[in-house]
Amino acid sequence: MFTTRSTAPKAPVIDAACHGRGLLVCAHGVYGTPGVAARHVAAIRRLGRFAEVRVCCLKGRPDPATVIGHMASAEILVVPHFMAEGYALCELLPAALAGLSADGRSIHMCRPVGANPRLSGLLSATALRTCGERRWASRDTTLLVMGHGTPRNPASAATAISHGGDIARAGRFGAVEVAFLDQAPSLPAVLERLTTRHAVVVGFFADRGSHGEKDVPRLLAESSVSAAYAGPIGTSDEIPDLILDQVFAELAPAS
Repeated sequence: MFTTRSTAPKAPVIDAACHGRGLLVCAHGVYGTPGVAARHVAAIRRLGRFAEVRVCCLKGRPDPATVIGHMASAEILVVPHFMAEGYALCELLPAALAGLSADGRSIHMCRPVGANPRLSGLLSATALRTCGERRWASRDTTLLVMGHGTPRNPASAATAISHGGDIARAGRFGAVEVAFLDQAPSLPAVLERLTTRHAVVVGFFADRGSHGEKDVPRLLAESSVSAAYAGPIGTSDEIPDLILDQVFAELAPAS
């Protein structure tokens, strides 16, 4: 049976692994700020599992070097609040962290939030909630995962495509499609070939920004298809749990 229940260890095990360590959640940056990542960090900080919990962003302030410079922890876990394992993760973030371990502290970069397997369930649950609000049967609805994508880095699209495949195998929707802003297939092209009565678009974006807040609604407004936009998945209240998953995956001993 398809479920979104976490397979992560219980809280005491996580607490033991995280005790004394610092957590830094790094966002790409929205209008020069960490955006919704700051809200997720506040939620994690209230749990009291880490020695300190901070937020930074690649494009804006506070930047990673400044934040890490003010952290007291000897060991810091960095969780990228990114959806894709593309250019920002593979090039920009490592460059921003380069040299920051020179003072003897240990910095570990975890996998991004978008790579968490549980995100497939969250995308599905978000679309099902929108179907309920519209009184659409999920069997008559296409779930359309809308990512950024770029022809310059295939990894940027691969994560969204993988989640789309997981959702399709669960069989909850009439169809599952993946579209992108900067590469094929585009949202208009996918909407034109729909085989269901309706479509729910879930943004595979970490935050609202111009893509998640403006570009997708504009493209939907230009279409005659019966479609609803559920918003960017990275703003969901469940994201802090997925951040903790990524931390424990990094700390778990290799089997």
